[in-house]
Amino acid sequence: MDDVTEDRGPAPQTRLRLVAVEQDEMSGSRIRLRVTLQGPRGDHATEAEGLDTPIMELRLAAEATLAAAGGALGDPSWLELVGVKLLHAFDSDVILIAVRSADHPDRKLVGAVPSDPDGRTEAAVKATLDAINRVLEPRLVRARGEDGRDAGESEAGREGAEPAGAAEAGAG
Repeated sequence: MDDVTEDRGPAPQTRLRLVAVEQDEMSGSRIRLRVTLQGPRGDHATEAEGLDTPIMELRLAAEATLAAAGGALGDPSWLELVGVKLLHAFDSDVILIAVRSADHPDRKLVGAVPSDPDGRTEAAVKATLDAINRVLEPRLVRARGEDGRDAGESEAGREGAEPAGAAEAGAG
């Protein structure tokens, strides 16, 4: 008996991934950060504005990341930023992000990413994703549906979908 493995294509994306971080300098020592994340339902981009200071830049990156994650979930209030820290440990800089979710308000989700001085904003986004992706994954899978469709989307309602049973009827 031959062992045949069915190729079902790439595994469905169940975590948020960083697409881009963009920074605009504004008047009055202010900055605007735009964070774009890719999730199971496509890209989600949000912006955050504030004073142009090193720690505020990290905080804005984390806030924009959480807002984009909330957009991916369809629930922008589900995640709350607790804090941002830039630490120097073991001869390198480390960005720590603490987040709280509505499901577990008494528990902090913590993400950490090493950083160099030129990549701190991106490291703050990645540390935020490190904190939330493990708890976000089941919610994203439920929101997307087990078969890769949005929850509530019918087979016939998908663009380019074959009618049910068409693939089997043509095989033979």
